[in-house]
Amino acid sequence: MVLRGHPGVQDAVVLAFGAGADVALRAVYTGAAGITAELTRLVRGPAARLHGAGPDPPRGRASHERQRQDRPAPDRRPGRQRDERRTTMTGTGDGHEQEGAFRSVAGRFATGVAVATAVGPDGPVGMTVNSFTTVSLSPRMLLVCLRRDCRLLGAVRRTGRFAVTVLADDQRAEAAWFASRGRPSGADGFTGVTYDAERATGCPRLTDGVAYFGCEAVSADPAGDHAVLIGAVRSAGLLRPTPPLLFVDGHYARVAAPAEAQVAR
Repeated sequence: MVLRGHPGVQDAVVLAFGAGADVALRAVYTGAAGITAELTRLVRGPAARLHGAGPDPPRGRASHERQRQDRPAPDRRPGRQRDERRTTMTGTGDGHEQEGAFRSVAGRFATGVAVATAVGPDGPVGMTVNSFTTVSLSPRMLLVCLRRDCRLLGAVRRTGRFAVTVLADDQRAEAAWFASRGRPSGADGFTGVTYDAERATGCPRLTDGVAYFGCEAVSADPAGDHAVLIGAVRSAGLLRPTPPLLFVDGHYARVAAPAEAQVAR
């Protein structure tokens, strides 16, 4: 039998078996604490018992109060909502499921969004990245993680130079465009995008961004299906005084204005 919606029971699949007047139950799956008492109440008969649970607990107000005390108190803090879904990674299971779980867990870390660029044989090359961080202040270094099979990495390996433009919160279209594998190569891939040549490297710099870096490639070491590209920063600067674009939980987001942040508190 399947129990749903009963107080204290989220979902329970129960197998019943027995001999004579005795009935034994085994809960195959249960979803909440205190289910032993709740299931036992539902079984009629003088000798009803839950498998492995002992005798039927006493009934009445006192028993009900004890069950309430045993249950964990809900989180009533402002801004907190109960979410029964959980993402768990294990060492076993389907590869696609594990990859999806890993993406969900890693996606909880909010990042900025940038476009890394270089110059290839057919012209400018660009790609949206969010695996981007500074590495060292002295000397000034940063890193970007790129797919090992992408055109951008090949261009960087040929020329030894690349640039990174940090996108503004009104550049979601540019972020989506440079993340698309179906975009044209060369100059056609930059149609409609405002850019110039970054002075230290000659690589494209998206002038509507909020900041940029011009880098000389130091290394590009393989790491699984990606390569960790480390660059020595040769130039850097600010562009528009606009909040940066963010990415979290698989979605673009923006920095809250000071007034909004005050209300959120």
